[in-house]
Amino acid sequence: FPPSKGFRRRPIDFKRDCWVYNSVICYPGKELPDKAVDHCRPNLLNTIKELKPEKIILLGGPAVKSLIGHLWKEDTGGIGRWVGWQIPCQRYNCWICPTWHPAFILRSEGKAESQVAELLMERHLSEAIKLKGRPWKEVPDYKKQVQCIYSAENATNWIKTTFSRGAAVAWDIETFGLKPENDMEIYSCSLSDGMETISFPWQGEVVQAMKEWLQSDVPKIGYNCKYEDRWSRRILKVSVNNWVWDGMLAAHLLDNRQGVTGLKLNAFLHLGQESYNDSVAPFLKSSGGSNTRNRIKEADLGQVLLYGGTDSLLEYKVAQIQAQKLGVSIV
Repeated sequence: FPPSKGFRRRPIDFKRDCWVYNSVICYPGKELPDKAVDHCRPNLLNTIKELKPEKIILLGGPAVKSLIGHLWKEDTGGIGRWVGWQIPCQRYNCWICPTWHPAFILRSEGKAESQVAELLMERHLSEAIKLKGRPWKEVPDYKKQVQCIYSAENATNWIKTTFSRGAAVAWDIETFGLKPENDMEIYSCSLSDGMETISFPWQGEVVQAMKEWLQSDVPKIGYNCKYEDRWSRRILKVSVNNWVWDGMLAAHLLDNRQGVTGLKLNAFLHLGQESYNDSVAPFLKSSGGSNTRNRIKEADLGQVLLYGGTDSLLEYKVAQIQAQKLGVSIV
């Protein structure tokens, strides 16, 4: 939407108050070629850079694929997982608000699902228009907030001081596989209280320090907590004490659509965080399935620590937003 002094005092006129752009700028015929959106994407991105909009409303699947496929990942899935969100895009410091294409509503006219979709689409547009200004006064760089600590002694000191003050702490582990029962090990660990974030190799005296910390009363935040709890029980022989938040369960409560509960997606939806695991993702896959080891040890250690620390920091930030939406506080 371009600036308009009387914007809030008059109805929105599509042609007067909006810049309109197509994900495919030439007529491709009856069928949309598979690569048409990809080929036209540079034109869209150049237009966004030129116009610098505060809000971008995406109408339909091709529009979602065109922009979100560039910012988050190419495989965006169905339009159903995206409609209704207001995404604070970091790259362009604007709001991205997906909803259905009007043609979908018109094609389904008379059907019950069309009436529901029309009501929801009106709500999506109304909520998008209500957004004021840009999402960020200063666009955050979460990776720069992660401190990679290679010394077990230094990491232990952080755990016993900074992260034992009583404030809630998000924590995350990187492992050699998915199942701790199959002769697996923990490779690295990270902690974040939203202000300080550290990531360190799982070695030496830090292992005992983490065992004691996990049994302490410090409030703990996780994402799919059963994963970390399972590893703690197997490797350290202790259960995690005082879980106060599970981001995945909160995501289910806030939106029960299929495929919208993962941390990476929620970090994008709530914080505009684009993909941050590209350098380590190939090493986290096991060629023999979930019962075999991955290749995490072959990855650059610094990149693994940075990835793990970013995970913990984003877990904390997402938990803050989820708690606010649910009207509760995280101690």
